[in-house]
Amino acid sequence: MRTIRNLILGLLVASFVTIFHSTKLEAARPIFFADFDGKGIPDNSVNDHKNWKPENPATQWQIADFPANKTKGLKQLAEGCGTSGFTPFPDPQGKLKNWTDGIIQVDLGWGDDDSWGIMFRRTAVDKGYFAFFGFTETPFLILMDLAQGCGINAKCLDENGCENNPGKVIKQVPHNLPNRDQTNNTSYTARISAQGPEIKIWYGLTSDFPKDPLEPVKKFASMIEVMDSKYKQGMVGIWHESMSNSFVDNVIVYGKEAFAVDPQGKATLSWGTLKARME
Repeated sequence: MRTIRNLILGLLVASFVTIFHSTKLEAARPIFFADFDGKGIPDNSVNDHKNWKPENPATQWQIADFPANKTKGLKQLAEGCGTSGFTPFPDPQGKLKNWTDGIIQVDLGWGDDDSWGIMFRRTAVDKGYFAFFGFTETPFLILMDLAQGCGINAKCLDENGCENNPGKVIKQVPHNLPNRDQTNNTSYTARISAQGPEIKIWYGLTSDFPKDPLEPVKKFASMIEVMDSKYKQGMVGIWHESMSNSFVDNVIVYGKEAFAVDPQGKATLSWGTLKARME
């Protein structure tokens, strides 16, 4: 009798653990994913360049072959400071307009000597955070406050007095990139973690980043870590500085569920599991 009771108890515990673990897996699902040649989240409309609607109409997006990873990517075609500007990520379900905490990760390619950026918790052109990923023209990783007049549409960074000007930024460090390939044959990765006032930004070669966007970055070229509570929520999107012939790929956004961990401290949903579910 005791053996039967123990068996039943064991089955009940196993069922509870399975249900609990499954719930956690679903909780860690990204709220946005675009790779431009597969299945997107929340739906495949995010992979259509026509749904990437720039605030500056001079910005020109197109889907094209990204040489660095041999897949499709989002390519910016226009040249000149007047084409620079912010493009919010497509938001068919309205989950990104009031983004608060989570993880943002993007793969980037350079066919130009200027820079990419990611804006987050943005509610206006002068309200929000601006993570700037410099390259040749501006050899820095920078976190800025949009209230300083940086990241304005149709302007390059130097036109607003924000380039190489530590007095107008929250924090700035050398990007320390091991190489600067302007042929789009090298992929670089930008990752942002925002959890309340704690903001962390990593920048480096995609080949050095873990395949799972929720796993810690152990090898990177540069990093910024600050405590800043000025902006609590807002839009998420890409910013470019005259980045003609350059690529954005594998854009992924998690909500605050990204910080949930299992008892072993591992990410609740592996990237491999997610990809398998999407296929």
